Amino acid sequence: MGLLAVKILSLEKVKTLADQAKITREIKVMVGLKSDYIVQLFDVLQTPSNLYIIMELCGLGNLEIYRKINGGKIAEQGTVKIMKDIFAGFKELQAKNIIHRDIKPANILLGKDGKIKIADFGFARFVDPDNKDPQYFTRVGTPRYCNPQILNNFPFSDKGDVWSCGILFYELLYGNPPWDGKSIPDLTQKINNVPLGFPKSVVVSEDTKKMIGKMLQKTEQDRISWTEIFELYKIKS
Repeated sequence: MGLLAVKILSLEKVKTLADQAKITREIKVMVGLKSDYIVQLFDVLQTPSNLYIIMELCGLGNLEIYRKINGGKIAEQGTVKIMKDIFAGFKELQAKNIIHRDIKPANILLGKDGKIKIADFGFARFVDPDNKDPQYFTRVGTPRYCNPQILNNFPFSDKGDVWSCGILFYELLYGNPPWDGKSIPDLTQKINNVPLGFPKSVVVSEDTKKMIGKMLQKTEQDRISWTEIFELYKIKS
């Protein structure tokens, strides 16, 4: 099995019911996930003072670090490869009816096997496929990657993760997200009112720009679905 990563949580510091529920939920989500493109959970151990979450070691850092090392941007070929790995991870999440809710560069790790791996399931949730009203979910995530439905306090679905991946896709190519703001209201106002644009300073194919445009449709019903993404990128597992 080789080297492993161990997340140590002090039970003394995890006293609130909310903290306990978050940890329990994260473990419950990760236990059932089996994919080369998701950080694997191997075991959970507990002593009177600590909880030990034993996971796959991804010692090469995360995408935020990798992007900065590469001057803030990654060429299209490399970015598409990264996104295809992330999409492959979401193939497993979709199969298990899980939404991640916090996709961002810091939560995408570089595995020693050369694959990109989705990590940090603290905000992840199981979705009831028969539930047609997803508004009951709490509104969490990192604002610059949050979909308009969360920012505008509207109902949202698993297409929220599609939006977050679209922001990530764009940021890896261009060095900055398509919208940013000094505050959440400022960011929300820009997303609501400023059209998506692509800087001419970076050469990106029309096919990739079209895909990003489909992922960043502000209305959920117009946004591309995971099933369509898997078909377009021929994601098998």
